[in-house]
Amino acid sequence: MNVICTDKTGTLTENKMTVTNYFLWDNINKITEEEHTVSEDLQLMLNAFVICSNATYKDDKGIGDPTEIALHIFTTNLQITDAMLEQVQRIAEFPLMQLKSMSVLVHDNEAYTVYTKGAIVRLLEVCSLILIEGKQVQFTETHKTRIKAVAALLSDDALRTLGVAYKIVPQKIDADQLEQDLVFVGMVGMYDPPREAVKPVIALAKSAGISVVMITGDHKNTAFAIAQNLGIANNISEVMSGPDFDKISPEQSKSVVNNIAVFARVSPEHKVNIVNALKSNGNIVAMTGDGVNDAPSLSAADIGIAMGKSGTDVARSAADIILTDDNFETIIKAVEKGRNIYQNIKNLSCFY
Repeated sequence: MNVICTDKTGTLTENKMTVTNYFLWDNINKITEEEHTVSEDLQLMLNAFVICSNATYKDDKGIGDPTEIALHIFTTNLQITDAMLEQVQRIAEFPLMQLKSMSVLVHDNEAYTVYTKGAIVRLLEVCSLILIEGKQVQFTETHKTRIKAVAALLSDDALRTLGVAYKIVPQKIDADQLEQDLVFVGMVGMYDPPREAVKPVIALAKSAGISVVMITGDHKNTAFAIAQNLGIANNISEVMSGPDFDKISPEQSKSVVNNIAVFARVSPEHKVNIVNALKSNGNIVAMTGDGVNDAPSLSAADIGIAMGKSGTDVARSAADIILTDDNFETIIKAVEKGRNIYQNIKNLSCFY
């Protein structure tokens, strides 16, 4: 094995998301221990994040996706509880998949409301209005440019950005109609600290001739900031987004992947294509994964490595190896022991 394609969250990082900033037009607010005034707009944002979620957080314990748990903690710290969930009835859900967004339709006091959370680029596509000081106004290119700039600013600080939107509808609608003509509310920036032991381990891997390629769904700037901190990439030119990867032909991808250390904003299909491109250059490729959508890329890799703690049963079934502690350091230790065993076998064969 000479290439390891690794997911970021939970493998290179601690998978402990924390909301550090939130944005409501036109202010970036840093989360501090000081008391925050909960405006009407902020109240709506908090409600949306709690309702548009499948995680739970009670008695300082969270169950579910770490990102959604972080959002629950964020709302709890601002004195917003999950009690509102008892007052609404979920009618439909459009799950988070390749569109990078999740929407729910709920019924509350004879009204229907859609709440959507997701990647900023996705929300910019489906929003036609923006909430400014309690009023819905037309979503202009000026607004969109400002939001993109804020998202880039937060991403440069290695923060993952997540936006939220909503709309009130007069009656029940189908799930495929949820993400249309939404009202943009705001966004949050979340930080997931890198594992302390990862940086020296990556340096050790490189010294042993192993290339480490980080593959993540994060924004390009966020991915680069983390990769640079860990010693995976030194220049933004070593980062490629999934949409940019789509623009090149399979033949071109063979040469391009040799110069890319980070792939950002990727889909499950991108992961498979990246693995195949690396393999076509004669590399022995290992791939880590934990979700159901990671199964195809785990199967495509020469060595599929599933997360034993956070991984799904589907990912573990598709993998060749199960990493019981979800720790990147363990992968490198296993490679080291494997190479020692191989060398001993070679020496023994030569002796006889």
